[in-house]
Amino acid sequence: MKNILFIFIVFFFPCTVEAQLKSSTSEIFELSSIVFRMAGAEEYMQCPLTSYANDIDRYFAPYADHELIGYIREIREKHLIGYDAVANAAAQLVLLGSVMEKTPDAIRLHNPRITISPTFAPSRISELDERWTEEVYEKYVDLLDDFYRESKFDKFYADHRKLYQIAVKRMDEMLVDMNPKWFGSFFGEDLGDVRIVVSLCNGNCNYAFSLTRESGFGIVIGCRADSKGRPTYSPLTPHTLIHELSHDFTNRLIDGIWDEIEPAALKIYPHVEERMLENAIGSPKNVMTEWLTDLCADMYFRENTEIKGMSSEFMVALQQNRGFIWMERSVDFMEGFYENRASYPTIRKYMPQIARFIHETAEDFEQVIAEFDNRNPRVVETFPRQQDTVVLDTDRIVIKFSEPMSTNSYGYKWSDEEGVLPIPIPKGDKEYWQDDRTFVLPIKKRELQPNRKYGLILNRFFFTSKREYPMAEEFTLYFNTIEQ
Repeated sequence: MKNILFIFIVFFFPCTVEAQLKSSTSEIFELSSIVFRMAGAEEYMQCPLTSYANDIDRYFAPYADHELIGYIREIREKHLIGYDAVANAAAQLVLLGSVMEKTPDAIRLHNPRITISPTFAPSRISELDERWTEEVYEKYVDLLDDFYRESKFDKFYADHRKLYQIAVKRMDEMLVDMNPKWFGSFFGEDLGDVRIVVSLCNGNCNYAFSLTRESGFGIVIGCRADSKGRPTYSPLTPHTLIHELSHDFTNRLIDGIWDEIEPAALKIYPHVEERMLENAIGSPKNVMTEWLTDLCADMYFRENTEIKGMSSEFMVALQQNRGFIWMERSVDFMEGFYENRASYPTIRKYMPQIARFIHETAEDFEQVIAEFDNRNPRVVETFPRQQDTVVLDTDRIVIKFSEPMSTNSYGYKWSDEEGVLPIPIPKGDKEYWQDDRTFVLPIKKRELQPNRKYGLILNRFFFTSKREYPMAEEFTLYFNTIEQ
């Protein structure tokens, strides 16, 4: 009876624990990145693994004149194909092996190894990425397959399997700490069976890619090198993961309000266009999508653990410096979402308010710019004052800042200007923060010499505000001495 009852409970109350996120490498994705590297696509030439990059260049040098490489250069120029368009193309391809004869519908070429998945119609490629056309895509796949077979890419891939395994192992160790349930609670839709591909060739570049709506989406994540030249990841990679995993949701959310917010986006874009283009964000709609995706990722880390060694303030400062100069305002605006969660159970329900926020931001963008231009802390008062003359019993320097500062760091150096002496510091006595706006530097007053000039220079990067902005420039303090 107990056994029957147990079975009944398990059957009617199934386990709801979400599957752990896992990563993998992919021959097709790695091949795609490598051929775009060979074609000179700068976003695919950032491989930080020196030995691996050298292996790529050496192994594939005999195939540099393959028709595929010239064709990639052509479609980059004519159709702007690069960045995530490469991942979107790769996601629809399958690598055929011993099961080739079992899937005859997939075979379009002469005994291909790489072909378009039988579940995907090539005519749909422009629906997923408007840079591709059916004709361009099919020719690209034909040439990619020919390159794969001619270069014996499977041998290159097999020769580097141990390196790929390290990349996957280290990514999976990071994914253990991810909370996939958050996507359901925040977006109102489960993350589903997402595909996470690690690419060694991609360097710092990461992309979300589309599959058919029936089969979900995925992301491709690049890596960096450790001290031994093996693949590892940046401290910022957890935020990147959440950002890329959120893209499928945020793309659709922006699509849903685009007609309403387009006029506001067109007002904002000229102010940030130059910086956005540096980050390959090339249209007002892309700006809005990337902004919302970053904002949602920030909310993940508000609700979950912060990135080790990286505060939420640091991430917002980083995003503002990338060009989203209204991100601080955006994070403050999201308080309304959390304070009224009963009315807004998911971010989708909050989108009308977000649309209103975008319009208000566009109307007030001159003030947004002014706030950004004044984001850096500055020295507002010192003792001694600049170029002041002090008596020899002065025992400290006091420096006050314009806003609350991070008290975890400081850094300064002595002026190398001729005739300027370093300030004598008491042995064993340390500099300290009196409060979060006041930095104090003790002076060994008995070693001060009369009628001399002393000076120090504050390192701008070691004096940062609690909002994680450094001083805009170094600050130099000079003072003169006189006998009492």
